[in-house]
Amino acid sequence: MTIDEQSTATTGTPTPTRLTGPQRHAFWGSFGGWAMDGFSWTIPGLVLAPALTALLPVSDIPVTPDNIGWHGQVSAAVFLLGWGCAFIWGPIADRFGRKPAMMASILMYGVFTALAGTATHLWEWNTFRFL
Repeated sequence: MTIDEQSTATTGTPTPTRLTGPQRHAFWGSFGGWAMDGFSWTIPGLVLAPALTALLPVSDIPVTPDNIGWHGQVSAAVFLLGWGCAFIWGPIADRFGRKPAMMASILMYGVFTALAGTATHLWEWNTFRFL
């Protein structure tokens, strides 16, 4: 009889198994990645109107509610197209390994997300969000 079976037999409830240090790090790392992914999708929706109000005139596009809506939808579509192109990381991981591919994808994500915050033109913003 194992220790878990003995504790279940004596108390009627199983003893919870504690996570090891590496398991806790993996959990919080994956939770943080999941949270940042949600953050990167939510924030552009919150700042879309102010961002496009600033970027459309520079791109010689009049600032109207219709133009903000249209170019906002195009921006979301470009972002999702870039997200859909993430399949390229599979062959990269096959060739170079999962760890280097993951590190490169996170680095690329961080760099282009930061660059999207510095964009001064609509096409720059969409390009950075795609990449």
